[in-house]
Amino acid sequence: GLIRDVLCRRRPKLLYSPDRAAPAAAGTLYAPAALGGATAFGVLRRFAASTPLAVALGFATTVGIRGVGVLKNVKLPTYDKTVGAALPAPRLDRADAHLVVTCWGRDRLGHVAALAEVLAAARANISASKVATIGDDIVLMLVVSAPR
Repeated sequence: GLIRDVLCRRRPKLLYSPDRAAPAAAGTLYAPAALGGATAFGVLRRFAASTPLAVALGFATTVGIRGVGVLKNVKLPTYDKTVGAALPAPRLDRADAHLVVTCWGRDRLGHVAALAEVLAAARANISASKVATIGDDIVLMLVVSAPR
């Protein structure tokens, strides 16, 4: 396949990462293959292997890693920019008092509702919040705003 692609003047599938628009492109083993081949070359040269041998084994390592990635559809995880994208910062009224509240404890039914009731009784609003569960625990980070 590689020789055919070169003779037909096509980009060899084993040596390039497909077009970014193609769904299969995300996470393909392109850079890790190059890093693996370069590492193999460097290690072989460090231990006094001849240059032609180091080049050949480095190339074989690169093509091998890339080949396994393509044949087995192995991909690295990719960063999805839409997940966790920054939302606009909350607009905080200068006339109000603001407080950052961090809460941590066992994740039990009703804790968040109880906290919201306490804030509402104090005429406070939750301007921004982040909630995370870690095992059996819950962590809340709130920006609380209240009239002065």
